[in-house]
Amino acid sequence: MKRLIIGPLLISLSFLNSGFISKKSNIKELFCEGAIDLSLIVDIRTGQRYRRTEEVFEEIPSNIIIPFDKRIETSKFIMESSSSIKSGLFKSKSSRTFLSNGGVEDIFIEVNFNNMSGKMIIDSSFAYIPYKRIPTTIFKKCEFRNLDKGLKIKDR
Repeated sequence: MKRLIIGPLLISLSFLNSGFISKKSNIKELFCEGAIDLSLIVDIRTGQRYRRTEEVFEEIPSNIIIPFDKRIETSKFIMESSSSIKSGLFKSKSSRTFLSNGGVEDIFIEVNFNNMSGKMIIDSSFAYIPYKRIPTTIFKKCEFRNLDKGLKIKDR
């Protein structure tokens, strides 16, 4: 009788574990080469963007990534974002408002996951020199890279 119970229990546990493993395996670094290189952490199934915590919060260890959706507030800026993927076309819009001077930086990213090409358009209301000279970057080659093994995903 105990043998009959152990089999289904092991099968159930393997399905539960596969759900946790697949979530992390869907999250990749998207890297694109252009006049300005692009590096994003993206869930390749849902389009959800993630940010490394050291890019946003100085007090949180750097081996953690958090979802980057809707709004993140820090002592230096407010970031707002939305992203999606539909029929292999990834789109991301983000805006960063600097609290020190009210400057705003809007970034639109579009990458076709089918042919791994895309573009980035940066509109900045302040003089951030590299972006003023290159407002649009075309990416002819993008690739997915696996995340560092020690990286942890944290829901805020």
